Amino acid sequence: MRSLSVPVAITLEEDLLFGCLVDRDFCAYVCSALSREDFYQVANQRIFDVIKRVAAASDYDIDTLLVRHAISDRVLLEAFDQMSLRDTVPSFSAIEGKCRKLRQLREARALIQAATNVCALSVSPDVAADPATFLNEAGQLFLKAVQERSAEGNTRTAAELLQDIVQELITPPAEVVDDTIDAPINAVNKMLNGFEPGGFYVFAARPGNGKSAYLMQCLEIAAESGRHAVVYSLEMKQLQFARRWLAGRAQVNGMMLSKRNMPNLSVADRRKLIQTAERIADIGSRIHIVDAVGKPAEEIFRHARTMKMKGKCDLFGVDYLQLMGSEQKFGSREEMITSHSRTMKEMTGQLGAPGIALSQLSREVESRDGRPQLSDLRFSGAIEEDADAVTFLYPNKENSALSCFGIEKNRSGGTGVVHARFDRSFTRFVDLEDQVL
Repeated sequence: MRSLSVPVAITLEEDLLFGCLVDRDFCAYVCSALSREDFYQVANQRIFDVIKRVAAASDYDIDTLLVRHAISDRVLLEAFDQMSLRDTVPSFSAIEGKCRKLRQLREARALIQAATNVCALSVSPDVAADPATFLNEAGQLFLKAVQERSAEGNTRTAAELLQDIVQELITPPAEVVDDTIDAPINAVNKMLNGFEPGGFYVFAARPGNGKSAYLMQCLEIAAESGRHAVVYSLEMKQLQFARRWLAGRAQVNGMMLSKRNMPNLSVADRRKLIQTAERIADIGSRIHIVDAVGKPAEEIFRHARTMKMKGKCDLFGVDYLQLMGSEQKFGSREEMITSHSRTMKEMTGQLGAPGIALSQLSREVESRDGRPQLSDLRFSGAIEEDADAVTFLYPNKENSALSCFGIEKNRSGGTGVVHARFDRSFTRFVDLEDQVL
């Protein structure tokens, strides 16, 4: 029988390890995307363990000297020194493909090992007597090889899950940890049951109907509860985003914070803005505004992973989905938006944080009665499929002082329409006492 060569890529392993030493974002991505078992060479496994340990302790601000200092084994130190003596830095843009390749090689090795075990099992004298048992054992070996990587510990029996639910039921309410984040506007929050970790929430509107203002209030509530929230702003610059937030909190017309109008601010308004800025500084320290104008989706998602590894991403938002570009080539814009939607759905699960995506609506909604439909989501029906909840923001035709929140899809509750007052001067939504559901 011809022996099988083991599929490995030692140079690729060393490229990824070296990249961790020269770029903190590179390091954060590799540490989250790979495990020690993805490396074939034992020395590389041990070096990866050291890098991951040092990175976690230093907020991913690591270098060769820090890692070298953490290695006490002389033989491992020699292997590390040999690996780190290179002058070519791996490209960050290709990191996802490199990590995927390393995982595929590990899966191939697992399948080869399973095949080897099946071959050894096949020469047993018991095979002829009981071929059915052999086939069953062989199938289990291959199934185990596949599941070791694909399951990643996420498969649990229904009985185990029921046990968790029972434990929640018998735990005193005061001891139950609620990890959901409230949504702005009480009636919307009740219908959505808050923003759950790993949930993908879409808020869609035509321009000028307050979707960015609502997202800012989502970040604000998260920060007020002690969580960190990240927003990737593809439409507004960081300072503009912060100005809108400050104006809304201070109850000052946001237009007066433009460079042209600021000299005309009254003394009273200036005092309100300064006092408000001081009052909300602590909340603002947990709201991270990323200037993502012109950034591709891949870079945004890499950054979100890095923020999560730093403990600074308990909720993240994208303003807005259709403005994200890509490092890849697609046949159409719809294909690209579909890819972004699917990736964002995966990201919320990986990060264990709720993700909020703002979305455009097509102009067709304006030619009807003004109430959007799921088919109005611009460029992609995939958004409708991937989202756990889809909410439309649109004006109330009968009362111009009110805005409507049309919850058209909701995996965690019911659907319907609730109302709120949208103060355009302060760009904030305000609760109403009476809600029409």
